[in-house]
Amino acid sequence: MPADPSDLSADRALLDRTSTAERVADVLRTRISEGFFPPGTRLAEDA
Repeated sequence: MPADPSDLSADRALLDRTSTAERVADVLRTRISEGFFPPGTRLAEDA
Protein backbone atom coordinates (compact mmCIF):
# COMPACT_ATOMS: atom_id res chain seq x y z
CA MET A 1 0.00 0.00 0.00
CA PRO A 2 1.59 3.33 -1.04
CA ALA A 3 2.23 5.99 1.57
CA ASP A 4 -0.08 8.98 1.73
CA PRO A 5 1.94 11.95 0.40
CA SER A 6 0.17 14.33 2.78
CA ASP A 7 1.82 12.47 5.68
CA LEU A 8 5.18 13.79 4.48
CA SER A 9 4.31 17.49 4.49
CA ALA A 10 5.81 18.11 7.96
CA ASP A 11 8.99 16.25 6.99
CA ARG A 12 9.29 18.20 3.74
CA ALA A 13 9.53 21.46 5.70
CA LEU A 14 12.39 20.02 7.75
CA LEU A 15 14.26 18.86 4.66
CA ASP A 16 14.14 22.31 3.12
CA ARG A 17 16.01 23.74 6.11
CA THR A 18 18.86 21.26 6.32
CA SER A 19 21.89 20.63 4.18
CA THR A 20 22.64 17.29 2.60
CA ALA A 21 25.51 16.82 5.04
CA GLU A 22 23.18 17.39 8.00
CA ARG A 23 20.68 14.88 6.64
CA VAL A 24 23.36 12.25 6.04
CA ALA A 25 24.80 12.81 9.52
CA ASP A 26 21.33 12.38 11.02
CA VAL A 27 20.77 9.11 9.16
CA LEU A 28 24.19 7.83 10.25
CA ARG A 29 23.56 8.79 13.89
CA THR A 30 20.25 6.94 13.80
CA ARG A 31 21.76 3.84 12.19
CA ILE A 32 24.66 3.80 14.66
CA SER A 33 22.32 4.13 17.64
CA GLU A 34 20.15 1.32 16.24
CA GLY A 35 23.20 -0.96 16.03
CA PHE A 36 23.15 -1.11 12.22
CA PHE A 37 26.88 -0.34 12.16
CA PRO A 38 28.81 -2.45 14.69
CA PRO A 39 31.63 -0.79 16.66
CA GLY A 40 34.74 -0.36 14.54
CA THR A 41 32.86 -0.31 11.23
CA ARG A 42 34.63 1.93 8.74
CA LEU A 43 32.35 4.30 6.91
CA ALA A 44 33.86 5.30 3.58
CA GLU A 45 32.70 8.21 1.47
CA ASP A 46 32.12 7.36 -2.18
CA ALA A 47 33.05 9.91 -4.78
